[in-house]
Amino acid sequence: MILRAFLYEETACASYLFGCLSESRLAVVDPHAELVESYIEAAERAGAPIASIFETHVQADHVSGLPALVEATGATPHLPAGADVDFPYTALEDQAIVELGNTIVRAVATPGHAPSHHSYVISDRRRGTAEPWLVFTGDSLLVGDVGRPDLHA
Repeated sequence: MILRAFLYEETACASYLFGCLSESRLAVVDPHAELVESYIEAAERAGAPIASIFETHVQADHVSGLPALVEATGATPHLPAGADVDFPYTALEDQAIVELGNTIVRAVATPGHAPSHHSYVISDRRRGTAEPWLVFTGDSLLVGDVGRPDLHA
């Protein structure tokens, strides 16, 4: 499994390229609009295409690169069911599973910071266990804090 972190420092927005190199299926979670070329270049260096894109939530401070990344790569966009967007996407219900070769992505509904919000629990079959080994929380859980739940009031 590959895991590469990206940070858009101006707004402290983190995103990640991850996935299965042995089956050549990568994904990006919470892509930022200013980093689209960086994800594509990193995937090319890794020798695998970006097959999926995951958004944890949709929010005004979250300048998404998802539409541009879908256009550039043809990847499948995945958002929480009920996300209020005006473009086509694959809606993921709570506990939905997306397989990226040996990398397993499980969507877990974590509403609060945004009404339609998912965390993505990641497992890697090559580690010899189905136990998760990381979670992308997308602003619902922060270092020493939690995401603000009052932004949609």
